[in-house]
Amino acid sequence: NQSYAQLVSVTGGEDGMMGSSGGALFFGILVAALVGVVLLGGIRSIAAVTSRLVPAMAGIYIAACLVVILVHVTAVPAAIVTIIEGAFNPEGVAGGILGALIIGFRRAAFSNEAGLGSAPIAHSAVKTKHPASEGLVALLEPFIDTVIICT
Repeated sequence: NQSYAQLVSVTGGEDGMMGSSGGALFFGILVAALVGVVLLGGIRSIAAVTSRLVPAMAGIYIAACLVVILVHVTAVPAAIVTIIEGAFNPEGVAGGILGALIIGFRRAAFSNEAGLGSAPIAHSAVKTKHPASEGLVALLEPFIDTVIICT
């Protein structure tokens, strides 16, 4: 739903080529077919797709962020000054702590699978002699998603 909403937004909104019910149907069938091809391939297919897709998504996200920063490079010094001024303002400290908690929880919930259950399925299919190492990998994923990529 969110990917379709974004596609409609960037293709002209409700009046664009994807804004009609036909566009929604086409998009739904296309996504279902792609997911079906991956799922019919079994766990190895899922692993092969995600091992390429997830790093690509992270790379695209970081590249897009850098493009936005470079396009607005003249605003970067003013943004840094605003951050520093707000960080050492007494009102900014109290609001910053509360805001950091709220934004942190939001970021953590939406940057990773947030309890949907897909990660445990992937981790349970791993063949390893040391299951605890797979647990450490599972613990590392939200850190990479939330702290490294989102920051």
